[in-house]
Amino acid sequence: MSTQFDLACLMKLVPRLVSREMITFVAGSVGADSTLHCLFKGNRTVVVQLTILSESVTSLQNTTNDPSDPEYLAASSGALYQKLETIQTLLNSIEFCQANWAFVNQTADGFHISHRRKSFQRLITCPLWAPFIYDNEIEITHWNTDDHVNGYWMRKPVDIWYGWDQAHMKQVNKAMRAGRILRGHDLSQEVYGHLFDSDENVIGLVIEATKGS
Repeated sequence: MSTQFDLACLMKLVPRLVSREMITFVAGSVGADSTLHCLFKGNRTVVVQLTILSESVTSLQNTTNDPSDPEYLAASSGALYQKLETIQTLLNSIEFCQANWAFVNQTADGFHISHRRKSFQRLITCPLWAPFIYDNEIEITHWNTDDHVNGYWMRKPVDIWYGWDQAHMKQVNKAMRAGRILRGHDLSQEVYGHLFDSDENVIGLVIEATKGS
C-alpha cells in the first residue's frame, strides 16, 4: 500500500483525524540549526530532525529575537514546507516501530536518514502513582493539539497528554503533577494510568475522556 502524505492538508493544525495506516504531520518547529517535524503512524510518533536550514531562516535567526515577527514567521513556515517535501522522499525509510527520532543529513550522495531511541525520562520528576499503560494498548484517533489526543483504551474513550519532545514531555509532567494533587477529590477527570513506550519510558498520561467529546 502506498503511503499518502498530503502536504497541504498536513500543515493544517486541527482537527487531525488519523488513520492507523496513514502518516500524519502533527507539528513542526524551526530551531537555531534545524527543523523538527513530528510524524505519527500506527500509534507511534517519530520526530524527524533536519539540520539543513534555508538561508532566509538562518539569516533571520541571526538578526531577530522576536519569533512573532511576521517576516520570521513567513520564513519559518516556508522552511517547514520545504523540509516536508524532503521528508516525503524518505517516508519509506522511516522506522516508526524501531525509533522515535530520525536525523536527516545531506551529503554529496543525497539525503540520508539515521534513527535513534531518544529518552526524555529525566524530565519526568513527578512520582508515578497510577497503573502502567503501554502504547500498544491504546488506539489514538484524533490529535486535538500537538500534545493532547483522543483515543481508546480497553474499549473506553480516553484523553491522553502525549509527549514526543522535550517541551511536550514537560507538559506531560505538569499534567501528572496536577492529577496527583487532585486524585481522590472528584474535581477532575479520572486518571487511568501513565503511558509507557516499549523502552519503559513514560510518554504520556491517560485520563478519562472529556464529557461530551
